[in-house]
Order: sequence, then structure tokens, then C-alpha cells
Amino acid sequence: MNISAFFLSTDELIQKTIRDKFEACTVITIAHRINTIMDSDKILVMSHGEKAEFASPEELLQIPDSHFSRLVTSSRQSHRTTVRETNNNVAVSA
Repeated sequence: MNISAFFLSTDELIQKTIRDKFEACTVITIAHRINTIMDSDKILVMSHGEKAEFASPEELLQIPDSHFSRLVTSSRQSHRTTVRETNNNVAVSA
């Protein structure tokens, strides 16, 4: 079993549970994965211990040079590379 896929599916289950069970609550999430916070109402981006940005994901993505936009772009590029490497490994071992 691919451990990263296991952790990803576990993370998805946890995030769905939080969205469902705490729908009417304020939830503060410290995220290490962009997809964890993409459906949040507001995002606070910290830089060097200070507030860099605070807005909805949609608003922050409209600003191409925002910290958040750069993080999303970097995350997407990193994910593509990981998927490509994973697919290559499977193709080689098959």
C-alpha cells in the first residue's frame, strides 16, 4: 500500500468530518496541505510571524503575486511532479 495515499485518504476523511460535524462552528485550522483549507471561508496567511494576508481563498487567488497564490501554484507543481514520479515508478515496475 502507498503510505502517502493512505495518509491522504485519512486526511480527507478527517476534513469531511470536521466540515460536517462543525458546520456551525468557527474552526481554526493550521494546515500543511493547501487542499485542507481550500474550502475555508477565510484564510490567514502568516509570514515571519505576522499577518501577510487575510481573505477568502477566491479573493487571494485573484491576486497572482499573493503569498497564497504562490503557495497554491507551488503545491500544484509539486503534486504534478509527485504524481508523474509515482506513475513512472509503477510503469517501470509493471
